[in-house]
Amino acid sequence: MPQDFSEPPHSIESERALVGAVLLAPELLPGLAVNPTDFYLLRHRWLWEACQTLAANGGQIDQMLVLDELERQGRVKEGCDFSYLTELIRQTPTAFNAPTYAARVKETAKRRRLITIAGDIAKAAFDRKTDITEAIAESTQRLTATMEAPTPGGLRVLSLAELLALQAESVDWLLADLIPAGGLAILAGMPASGKTFLALDLALAVATGQRGWGREITASGPALYVDNENAPQLLVNRMRALLAGRNITAPDSLHFVPGQPISLADAGSVSELGGAVSATDARLVVLDSLVRFMGGADENDAAAAARAMGGLRSLANAHGCSVLVVHHLRKSGATSTATALEAVRGSGDLVAAMDSVFIVRGADGQGNLTTAKSRWLETPAPFGFAIASNGAATTITIGDATGSVKSKTRLVVEATREILKKSAGALTRREIQSLLESEGIEASDRTVVSALATMRHGGQLRVEKSGRTYTYEMAR
Repeated sequence: MPQDFSEPPHSIESERALVGAVLLAPELLPGLAVNPTDFYLLRHRWLWEACQTLAANGGQIDQMLVLDELERQGRVKEGCDFSYLTELIRQTPTAFNAPTYAARVKETAKRRRLITIAGDIAKAAFDRKTDITEAIAESTQRLTATMEAPTPGGLRVLSLAELLALQAESVDWLLADLIPAGGLAILAGMPASGKTFLALDLALAVATGQRGWGREITASGPALYVDNENAPQLLVNRMRALLAGRNITAPDSLHFVPGQPISLADAGSVSELGGAVSATDARLVVLDSLVRFMGGADENDAAAAARAMGGLRSLANAHGCSVLVVHHLRKSGATSTATALEAVRGSGDLVAAMDSVFIVRGADGQGNLTTAKSRWLETPAPFGFAIASNGAATTITIGDATGSVKSKTRLVVEATREILKKSAGALTRREIQSLLESEGIEASDRTVVSALATMRHGGQLRVEKSGRTYTYEMAR
């Protein structure tokens, strides 16, 4: 098929995607070495220059501000209006690919410049009056400049006084003082420490506007839970129990993506995830658990971790969502003596990319959550939690952190003591176990037997035997 030479090389799709990416994630603009003249369409040149002007003046970038800047510059053009900018944003697959779009725009721009230079060289070669040595030198200089085009605008250098004069922006929070809006956070713990229950309950709180982790949800809205760790039926059981524990019906604003392969290191995969975020308008995205989203890469490899975290940051920036990643601690991190951040499994690049890092240490439904890193605040105080389930309903109670995590036996001992104090007479083990369940404490036969033995050895119980049945009451 003959090549079409009727139009100079260009990629309108890449130009549209690049402008749309910057409107989605303005913070990407300084890292994109693109000049307005690199664009083929005039309106795209104007839009890019308006974005650069707004950024150079320290302002924000959005559709209305860009249009205002175009009007100020006297560059209002039919077809370059609010609806066109909205269409650019809607059709941009993901801001994560902005460097790729920029590379394509710059490549076609270089090809157009080469065509122009080649045409000028041909004219000079045909003109016998031209000094051929000067023509070659000038052409060489132009070609070199084309291949080594500098970053537009150069570096913005501030004096210390100018730096100190910058007004710090206040931080918006999704979960007060813990998870910033549009920020990244890790929730790390050992298996069976309660981290998935805490993550599910937080997603439910965001979706319903109820309190989560004992705090106000300051930016409630849809939530998206992406789970590659747990079987779908387990999610069903846990969500039914949490809904019953909160005594609410299932909200339409909580969404799930169960058991589907996603790699944070793959731009296409992140783009698909971004599509799900856009479709649900999620304020909070939970990924459970991190190792399932590494695309088979080693989480201990710094380069692989950096790529994955770059994908997460691009997702958060492009969609303005907070991302909570459920992760694991090293085996040595199970002890309270482990250094908090070092206890998180994998490369240090994982925690370095996070705005918040939470460590969960617990067992048997009891535990503490400690903030090991907070980028924007002094580290908040730790808090304790208790997960109680009677099979049908699960409740999570937040309280003060304890110096050591209470065991399930200790919890049953305390509850049994209160049950026997209120009882009018002695109770059998089965009766005690039934009353424990009625108070939301699910305990195995072994745990109840162990608790009663502890109380008996401590002199707290009076035990009577009738045939094969023992009865218990508090010692007087």
